[in-house]
Amino acid sequence: MLRSLFSSLFIARSNGLVPVWADRVSIRHPTLTVADRDYFRRTVAERRPIISDVLPGRVSGEPVIIFTVPLHKGDRV
Repeated sequence: MLRSLFSSLFIARSNGLVPVWADRVSIRHPTLTVADRDYFRRTVAERRPIISDVLPGRVSGEPVIIFTVPLHKGDRV
């Protein structure tokens, strides 16, 4: 369902590594990290959803806006 609403989706681990990235055509397993991105650091630190500023996409190179939603397990994000 989410793939039909957004041009791409990715999952990031708590250390910023991205094990899976999907667009409307395919699912990829890139070797990249978002640990240096402000939206990611804020999501983990504040434990809440964040909407990023416009950024160059790490995979596509196109301008992107990132919507984050942290997953919680006990006291871990």
